[in-house]
Amino acid sequence: MPFETLDAHGSCIMELEATDARYPTARVEDRILILRGGLVDNVQLICKEYVPSGASAEELEAVYVSWRKFARDAVKRKELEERDAYEYVQDHTKATERHWIRFLSVMSDKADDLKGYSRSDSSFEKRRRKEREANRDRDSTPFSQLRLNYKLARSYLLPPSHSPKQMHGNRRIHDLFQRIGVGRRLCITMRGSLALIPAEAEKGDLFGLFHGASFPYVLRKHGEEEDHVLVGEAWVPRYSSAYGERLAKEEWGIKMNATIRLC
Repeated sequence: MPFETLDAHGSCIMELEATDARYPTARVEDRILILRGGLVDNVQLICKEYVPSGASAEELEAVYVSWRKFARDAVKRKELEERDAYEYVQDHTKATERHWIRFLSVMSDKADDLKGYSRSDSSFEKRRRKEREANRDRDSTPFSQLRLNYKLARSYLLPPSHSPKQMHGNRRIHDLFQRIGVGRRLCITMRGSLALIPAEAEKGDLFGLFHGASFPYVLRKHGEEEDHVLVGEAWVPRYSSAYGERLAKEEWGIKMNATIRLC
């Protein structure tokens, strides 16, 4: 399944644009697609664990734990670049979970409800919990306006055997794995970026940025030097908001007008 490019409101997710060009530069010659762009990085490390189809909550949690450990181990070996290392590993607040949700949702869930909240701020959490409980009984709540009993309404939504204790704390992450993670793996690129790549990708495969494309693509060399086969689209947060093109030009010295042939 291709990545989603629309948010929950049906609007384009502008942060996904990897290049400044709005439209692709492409033509077809002898059944070969010729595009303009640049080869900016390659697959370096791939996490072995992946999301199986129809996975249980326990299996999904095991994958999430292994992906987080994969990132932590990369930081210890200094294989993850500074910004990604901080956002996905070293920032020990609610913001870390927020970044993982944004990453796994490919920005379709920006997790703004988690922004800036610290796990260690127990007094804050207690105060918020008391406020939520108090709000349930206020006349201004939707349930009060509709003259609905909150507990009764909830009993219709969940089976009798279901209790809050049985609801997994990472069910938001699990939902993203089921919607977006199946058929994809976590990797770290040669330049130290965290990336979501097709399960078929291999070490040494290239990341191509094409004019007008929302995402970078994983390519594999085929035959002649300029010929490649398409493995699939990738998601590299570091490249978002056209920063990928700026990195390529200004820091890596890569020209973004190369001819890339896909056969």
